[in-house]
Amino acid sequence: MVMGQDRDPSPQGRLGERIEERRKELGLTQAELAKRVGRSLRWVTELVNGRGDPTLFDLKAIADVLEKSVAWLLDGLFESHRNVTDGAAAGKLGLEGPEETRRRIFLALLAALPAMDIERLIDLDRLTELEAGFDAAYLRDAEAVMYGLMQSWYTASPAALLPAANGHLRSLRDRMPGPRDLVRLTGRTALLVAMLAVRMPRLRGQAYGAFSLAQTAARDAEDRTYEALAVGMTSSLYSTVSGWPRRGDTKRAMELLDEAVQLTGARRSAPGRLRAVILSRRAEERAVLGDGDGAMNDLDIAETSLSHPGEDFFFGVRGPRELGALRGNVELLLGRNRDAVATLDRTLTDMDPSLVSWRAAVLADQGAAFARMRELEQAVDRLECALQLARMAGDQEQRVRGVRERDLASYSTEPVVRRLDDQLRAG
Repeated sequence: MVMGQDRDPSPQGRLGERIEERRKELGLTQAELAKRVGRSLRWVTELVNGRGDPTLFDLKAIADVLEKSVAWLLDGLFESHRNVTDGAAAGKLGLEGPEETRRRIFLALLAALPAMDIERLIDLDRLTELEAGFDAAYLRDAEAVMYGLMQSWYTASPAALLPAANGHLRSLRDRMPGPRDLVRLTGRTALLVAMLAVRMPRLRGQAYGAFSLAQTAARDAEDRTYEALAVGMTSSLYSTVSGWPRRGDTKRAMELLDEAVQLTGARRSAPGRLRAVILSRRAEERAVLGDGDGAMNDLDIAETSLSHPGEDFFFGVRGPRELGALRGNVELLLGRNRDAVATLDRTLTDMDPSLVSWRAAVLADQGAAFARMRELEQAVDRLECALQLARMAGDQEQRVRGVRERDLASYSTEPVVRRLDDQLRAG
């Protein structure tokens, strides 16, 4: 026996072996298989090596080329697969039963398959055994994945988190149409995708589509909480308050936030954190319009709302420190630069160090305030710190660049500003 040979391949590995054996029986090359399936040679190579992620349509195309059925491709893939957590592998504290492991792998393989096609893929005896708990188990797992991704929204870079969020959204959408709980999960995951994509300037088109899906799914699922949140967060597509130059539409942003406030106000049971998230965002847009009294009033109500948070959310403010960051930005937008510096200093003192992106934004806003007060050394000091954190977080660098372009443009020949420019170019 060859040392290191896997005597118990994963279901994906067994699928790859089955495809490869049949391909050779028919005298096809991998390139020919790829061409006839409509996929790249690299994709086919990954698949036969056990690293593929085929959809139903891929499996159907492969089965047709191999002159077999999809059921033949999937038959028996899980019969001899060992419990992947034997020996508490990968640092697991507890052991997962073999049946639970097989179910999770089964879900992983079929996550992209519409529910209506399951009967065609597995034999009726196995279907009878699994169908009673399949939908509930799938939804439970899908919800756990969604909330796991959402919990990373504050600390992971958008570029790192977006592929996983997109993959989960594809899996949910491929099972549509479905029960209300599936629609609700799809809408919430779409909102996560939108909130990640909007932070990446080149993906604003994707953000627009994801926001639209989030609103539609929330309405269809009668998920009133996330309908209000999705409408309010869509305002970020039109906002100019992030600190870097871009064309916006503050009037449209305000319309969406007013609608979200109305949706929230119509429900006495609306979570306090929902109100805080929406009102703090509206405060920023009010500040852009010069409405200082309205902005501060929204922030005060948001602060009161946080004392009764209710259902948890993963976008916007969660507590006093994040609200302090937004209050400082509102003061900056209103031209209250000295107040902004003081507010943002207090915010940084107690802010969780893991919130690297938030800290970068706070420092960038402080840099802008100092620049407007013509305190260049202080401004550049804050911006250099912000830039370092932004590059660690994979987020907020555009905010730093925006402050440089907008607030330090008239000081380009100053040595301290040229030092900042060198660091920006080095990125």
